[in-house]
Amino acid sequence: RFQHPIRYSNGFPLEYLIGCWKRVSKLWRGVRTGSEGDPKHKIIKEARRLCMSYCIFAVTMPDMFGVESNDKNPLVEHLLSDPDHDNGICHEFLQEAVSRFPEDDSIRDALVGAMEQLSRDLSKMTMNDNFKPYIMALRSFVRYRPLVEALTQSEIFYRENIEAPEIETDTLLGPFFRISPLTADVALQYFTGSHGRDGAFIRNSQNALRMTLQTHQDDLFDVAERIIKSDKGSRERMLNWIALTVNKNHKRRALYVDEKLVSSDGFMINVTAVMDRLCEPFIDPSFTKVGIVQVDYLRKSPRVNIHDEIGRASCRERV
Repeated sequence: RFQHPIRYSNGFPLEYLIGCWKRVSKLWRGVRTGSEGDPKHKIIKEARRLCMSYCIFAVTMPDMFGVESNDKNPLVEHLLSDPDHDNGICHEFLQEAVSRFPEDDSIRDALVGAMEQLSRDLSKMTMNDNFKPYIMALRSFVRYRPLVEALTQSEIFYRENIEAPEIETDTLLGPFFRISPLTADVALQYFTGSHGRDGAFIRNSQNALRMTLQTHQDDLFDVAERIIKSDKGSRERMLNWIALTVNKNHKRRALYVDEKLVSSDGFMINVTAVMDRLCEPFIDPSFTKVGIVQVDYLRKSPRVNIHDEIGRASCRERV
């Protein structure tokens, strides 16, 4: 134990330890090729291993450094930092952490807990806020299959007994899909006083929002595609989440919809945009791949509930 704990701007030594790991990793990259017999190589390799181990200890056992543990996950602020910054978590750090999953479950739980915290924090934001670091952190996570598997097994990734408006705030992916220009705060930010401005100002605001939304939907598609392509279990859980969104929002088919009973328009547009892009491989304009679609799929055990549609079709036939 440290008798005199190191204190930093955030009151936690993890910032210092991550910086140490990055510096020794830079040395490691410079000497590891063809130098296995060099004593310097062995020293740097061991120093790198120890730095990662102490980073894990700082996250999972902060009292080891004389720091009181609290409810906030210490990895959150580092995941939001620039990966190239000294205290930012880069891909190499995640790769090394993932390689230790088989021998240490604590770091996996800490990483998943950090992403859950990021999701909860993002649920309170809009497109006016700095949401980009949150989606970039998620994109970094889904690059690694063990992390994807761990994320999709989170208790908040898929919750069956949940109402439609809660999907976008109380599930892991919901807040990421919730970010959209179709909210009152964003409209006020971009179009307040538009009656007194010329058409060029309004068009520029619209184009800026379109570009931001397109970029965000590209990021969402990348996340969804990587989860689906990761492994069978993750794919099934991702498809279950999409089906949950569709089933819980069946009331949106009505001519007049109570907004309190369904998910928001921005959330549904993002989900729909991602679903459309996932279907592109077999919905080409010439219908050359339509044969791979199973025509009797809906007769089996479909995720999407179509009982109401079947009932309406039967009624029309009787009429």
